[in-house]
Amino acid sequence: TPTEQTTKVPSDLPTEQPTATIEPTERPTEETTMEPTKQPTSGDAVQPIIERTGHSTSRTLATPMDYKWMKSEVTFDVIANETVKITSISVRMNRTGHGIPLEIYTMKGSYDSTGTWIHRQTVNIPEGLGEGALYVVPRDHFSPIEVPAGIRTAFHLKMMEENLLVGEGFGVFRDEIMTIEAGESVDHFFSHGVKEDYIWNGALTYELV
Repeated sequence: TPTEQTTKVPSDLPTEQPTATIEPTERPTEETTMEPTKQPTSGDAVQPIIERTGHSTSRTLATPMDYKWMKSEVTFDVIANETVKITSISVRMNRTGHGIPLEIYTMKGSYDSTGTWIHRQTVNIPEGLGEGALYVVPRDHFSPIEVPAGIRTAFHLKMMEENLLVGEGFGVFRDEIMTIEAGESVDHFFSHGVKEDYIWNGALTYELV
């Protein structure tokens, strides 16, 4: 069972990345709650949202809004054929409210491998917009996360309650630069098992480095 070091949750804007790490010693036994989808959901037709500001070009790659369950923790992989930096994250939630914390972890390699999860930051979502609404974390509330070219990088998102909306199956969603492969749902940072074939509902905004 991994042990998480205490990290300070920023109350305003994160200014530097925390150094806390999670070092699991053994992957828990998988607990499959449904028949896995035999073929992944195709995301080849997903078109990125492209915005140009100044000299940089931001792109947003999203998974489709197709949710059936609510979970507190989800994982997915990101692969890029050029080095990119994630400049914002968007999540679909099932509630309204204020000051909802979202913890973000990454790990080199795939989410279904044993490795070291690094706590990158905790962002406070000022206001939940209700069931199914996509909340975009503002850029100035988010510390950029670099994804090196050709290096699979796993993401783990965690909330205190079951606020994250997920769909059924395994999905691959891509544009010409980046791919999101989703994914799994976990309980209590893998301590209560892993549930396969859950698709995170959300989006990543990124720029080329």
